[in-house]
Amino acid sequence: MSQKTVVIKGTRDGISIILRRRSDFETIRNTILERLQGSGNFFRGGEARLLVKEGQISPEEMEELEAMLKEYGLNLKKDHPLYTISPTTHQLPETLVLKKTLRSGQRIVYGGNVVIVGDVNPGSEVVAKGDILVFGVLRGMAHAGAEGDADAIVAAYRLQP
Repeated sequence: MSQKTVVIKGTRDGISIILRRRSDFETIRNTILERLQGSGNFFRGGEARLLVKEGQISPEEMEELEAMLKEYGLNLKKDHPLYTISPTTHQLPETLVLKKTLRSGQRIVYGGNVVIVGDVNPGSEVVAKGDILVFGVLRGMAHAGAEGDADAIVAAYRLQP
């Protein structure tokens, strides 16, 4: 499925114009212009947010877009910073997948996510920097986010502490 270079969405806060900088600026400008011309007075008096999902736009390009939006009765919201949503640049942690049941006395320590297809029995321990997912019964100890990740989770088919 191909993603459009320009997407215009109506939200409760106004209009969001989402740009994917896969084309030159002239193509982006012309696409927005066509959509505004085709809308008549629909957008007049509205507020718009400009979100750059891939790539960046220069201050000059931003000024040109703002002038074009004003020409069609749209005000560019300035109460929020223009932000760029870029693809993840940091490397995601590897996931350790164990297809076995952990017995009492066994300890797994890993610097990423841990998925266990089996049970974690009493007396066993799983410590992970990321999330811990158990496709089975978790009866032992599980410590997700061991290096301070407050968003890390422990999930199991059945929890029996």
